[in-house]
Amino acid sequence: MAVTDKRARTESSGDNAPGSRRSPLSMRRLRDGQAFVRNRIAGAVWLVAALCAAVLAIGALLVALEANPANSVVQWFSDAADTLAGPLGEIFIFERDNGSPDEAKNALVNWGIAAVAYLVVGKLVQRLVKA
Repeated sequence: MAVTDKRARTESSGDNAPGSRRSPLSMRRLRDGQAFVRNRIAGAVWLVAALCAAVLAIGALLVALEANPANSVVQWFSDAADTLAGPLGEIFIFERDNGSPDEAKNALVNWGIAAVAYLVVGKLVQRLVKA
């Protein structure tokens, strides 16, 4: 009778009871669930990195095309790109022959470097999260 009571307690307690073993099916489901979450997080990391790189590229393109800086859209992209570039936005400073800064060349080079950095770091973090 003690054996029957022990089986009944084990069967009714479920997989989460202390000392019980998980079935191979529940372990596989757990691993699949963890992989699903890791893949979603990795995808989100890559999406954020790609969006940051796109904002930097669009901002540099608008500066190089000498778009109207008074336009609110142009100003938003320029401000966002400058913020995203951070210290990478001032690695190289180019000047024209008359001593004035060459904004187009500065934006293309420095924001381009920052965009590549976002893509490289984003891809590395994506692979680390998936691993």
